[in-house]
Amino acid sequence: MARSAFLALFLVAALIVAGCKDKEEKSAPRGTASLMEEVAKAEYRPPADGRLTERQVEMYVEVEARSRKIQGNDPATADLRAAHELGVNPKELLWVQDRVREAESAGAGAILDSKIQESRLRVLRFLEEERKKAVDPGRRAEIDRQIGELRGLMKGSRPSLGPGVRHNAALIAKHRDDLERARGGKEG
Repeated sequence: MARSAFLALFLVAALIVAGCKDKEEKSAPRGTASLMEEVAKAEYRPPADGRLTERQVEMYVEVEARSRKIQGNDPATADLRAAHELGVNPKELLWVQDRVREAESAGAGAILDSKIQESRLRVLRFLEEERKKAVDPGRRAEIDRQIGELRGLMKGSRPSLGPGVRHNAALIAKHRDDLERARGGKEG
């Protein structure tokens, strides 16, 4: 009797250990290779207009926040791990990340362009005042040349952004605070 009780207890313990081990394996962090397989298998068809949706930006913010928490020893795949944990399509995430970077670059470029134009306007005003004061015809001709070059530069500013990029930049700007918090740059 003692032997059968011991055997039953041993079998129960073995089943419990096996069950725990199976649970550990399922919850253990996935390897990089299995993450890459998941990305390769995933399908996503981006919209033709290249516009992000509100939901996609919110998903991006969630993934950024989760990624920051789980970076650990493998920061290169933290965003894919976060996407997996949150049930986000990895190919959609990659597309959204590209659109966010594009929109942020466009926003930074527009700010820089604006500052450059302001600076050129100040120089142009200065040159126009100098031209009024110039008595020497050679000096006046040189100032006219500089004014002409400057006006040419001001006309040749960056090409305008497409409607999709403008839309995405506005959407990203709307979520700027959430993005900064998710990236760890701003306290909530």
